[in-house]
Amino acid sequence: MYDELIYFIKIVKLGSFADASRYTGISSSNLTRKIQKLEKELNLVLLKRDTRHLQLSSLGKQLYDKFYNLETEFNQTIINMESSRNEISGRINVLLPPCFALKIITPHLAGFLTQHPKISLNLTYENREINLIKDNFDLAIINHRPLKSSQKMRLLCRTKIIFYCYPEYIKKFGLPVKQEQIKDHPIIGIPLDNEVVDKKIYLINKKTGHREIFNSKYRIIQNSSIHDQELTQTGVMIGAGMDIMMKNDIEAGLVVQVLPDSYIPGFDYYLLINPEGKNARTEIFIDFINKCMLRLNLDENLVMH
Repeated sequence: MYDELIYFIKIVKLGSFADASRYTGISSSNLTRKIQKLEKELNLVLLKRDTRHLQLSSLGKQLYDKFYNLETEFNQTIINMESSRNEISGRINVLLPPCFALKIITPHLAGFLTQHPKISLNLTYENREINLIKDNFDLAIINHRPLKSSQKMRLLCRTKIIFYCYPEYIKKFGLPVKQEQIKDHPIIGIPLDNEVVDKKIYLINKKTGHREIFNSKYRIIQNSSIHDQELTQTGVMIGAGMDIMMKNDIEAGLVVQVLPDSYIPGFDYYLLINPEGKNARTEIFIDFINKCMLRLNLDENLVMH
């Protein structure tokens, strides 16, 4: 019954069977069966369902209010117990996407190791398709939905691609704020999928949702946001990067967003968890990743799951 209760709480927290399915990696039909089993064992109706909405019954709400923090408390209790015995040790094998990790994960790794002196990390910085069990990784973050849906996964965040430049560029060439103004400016192109720059890139207006094909001639095409920023710092080119990578620099006034009302659909980042290697070490590192994500202070346009 414990597992079914945890899934019930997760479904209510996320608001739908579909979102809970994406979070847990378990099919919606399987989750439905688990909730039906829980309702049968308790002889209660917990959820009222129709084609569009998910609503708690009064007794379902009582159950949720009583146990909504059960999973977090259970996991934290296990972590605290093992920490108190100083038994959490060993190596964690982790695959991280290079650009994503550069500003979001890597700057905090030293603090993690200081806090957990008996844990070692084996880090591989790559973007690629992966089978955690076959490739001997405990955890991975990847920038696409994995082909192997059997791997336990959850969506960390959705990103957008935005254009930006440094103040030096504006002094020399001005600031384009509309698409018809940017087409003659030198832009660094980045690949959006499979290391290929799509010939048809859609620019979306974040206020109206209107989509139009972005037409521009790229002066440079490359596959690294790290080098994109180095090139843009010269003050003679406009760069394109993920909003979560640029957010702090934009807020600090170090860079300026070009076409501030528009974006290109970016990457969905997923956390993959090896079901055969889950233990106190990996739970601690998952908690560390969650804290790194919380530091981003994602707004409504950066949906975090």
